[in-house]
Amino acid sequence: ARFSRAMASYLFSFVDSLTDGLDSAVANFETEFDGAIQQLDAGVDLDDLLEEIGVAGSDETALLRAYQRLEALSRAQPPATLHNWVVEGQVVPAVCSALCRVESSKLAAGPLARTLNGIYQAIVSTEATPEEIRGFSEQLVRHTENGKAMVKLLQVEDPESQTQGLALLRRVYPHTSAMLGRHLLSDPASISALVQILQEAGASPWAASEPQEGGRTSAEHGAAALSAECVQFLRLVTREDGDVRMIVTFQDGAEALLAIAAQALSAANSLPGSAEAFWCIAEDACICVRQLAGQGIVAQKYMRESGHVVAVTRTLRFVLGILSQLSSLAGSRLEGIAMTLLDIVSTFVEHASVDAEVRSNARNLIKSASFVEICCFELLPSQSPSLTLNTRLRGISSLTAVLAAADEPVLQCLIASGPASASGLRALDALVLQLTAPSPRPLRTAADALLAAVLGRSGAVREALVQDLTLASGVGSTAAPPSASPP
Repeated sequence: ARFSRAMASYLFSFVDSLTDGLDSAVANFETEFDGAIQQLDAGVDLDDLLEEIGVAGSDETALLRAYQRLEALSRAQPPATLHNWVVEGQVVPAVCSALCRVESSKLAAGPLARTLNGIYQAIVSTEATPEEIRGFSEQLVRHTENGKAMVKLLQVEDPESQTQGLALLRRVYPHTSAMLGRHLLSDPASISALVQILQEAGASPWAASEPQEGGRTSAEHGAAALSAECVQFLRLVTREDGDVRMIVTFQDGAEALLAIAAQALSAANSLPGSAEAFWCIAEDACICVRQLAGQGIVAQKYMRESGHVVAVTRTLRFVLGILSQLSSLAGSRLEGIAMTLLDIVSTFVEHASVDAEVRSNARNLIKSASFVEICCFELLPSQSPSLTLNTRLRGISSLTAVLAAADEPVLQCLIASGPASASGLRALDALVLQLTAPSPRPLRTAADALLAAVLGRSGAVREALVQDLTLASGVGSTAAPPSASPP
């Protein structure tokens, strides 16, 4: 009896498992069948759309309608389907060839930029191989007249579409940099579009924006997101392409980039919860400016004469002011921005083979850009825990290079009286304090080397220092002649 009951229980369990398995199999079949039907429907819709795009010709209105329908269709598809669209090689050639045919595409290029960027992201999400991602990038460039027509993705009218277009270019560029450099970025219209985006985004009120729906801040949408994509893309291309650096420089790109940096720094103060995102924008913008300045003396001369050097030190002063209010942990990225700005300053005085231009750069940094005052009264004596010794040493290194490149009469800025500091100290006084105050030894050593170099060149500074020492010691004034050796 016990055996019979056990067998019956086993049989009932076996039947139940078969039923559960059958239900599961049926559910899986239904899901797969529905998916297959949806793919077939999407395939039919796609074929109709590609045909519509093909017959649109140069009619931008018709092309806009077709691109909008394609965007809606692509958003309804799973990533695997979008991946297949690329592998099958139908979508990209058709939509890009149509873009090339229209003379103006300020409206139509918007939905296309969003669609192509969405396809790229879908490919990545399906764990595509590097070869497949490169293949999509090359296909995209090849069917836009080797990238030349991609300028239309930058000339669209709404910021969201511009952001998507720039994001697509940023992702495609590492795989197609040579081709895009020859056919897209060598076109001044492309750089004009990029600089115009920077100028308009920098002049917009995105820094004052409040958090938006879903908790997103202005660092994640609108003009701030557009600025972020633009400076990321420019950081890529200005690192590799000297021709682009020159075009960007002579279209006042440095001024626009520094305006973006200032916007981002202000936004970080206004919205501390998103400070990291804004600091990233400022950092990318400043690195771009450093790459522009590194192009050479011709670019530096234009930047100097256009007032961009003054903008660099003004941004540095802004960063130092923010750092003075932060803890050491919070200021780590900001300190990196300060280091980048100090590197830019050093770049202007490192081409010793071009003496006249380097001297002019040094004079501009001292006379117009207030670099001596910034270093002596804001950077070196700072007690802020977020301003590390390395940054202060980098500052004194940059100051040493600037003073070494300056004409001897310009060095008298160290002993000039003026509104340089609230305490009424001269720059020379601030440097001497670094030797007498309880400063870290490396900082005292660097300040000593700087003073020795200046005293070896400037009789006026030597005389001023001797007079100060004489007054301090209480001995009658016996000023050393300007030709005397430094003490």
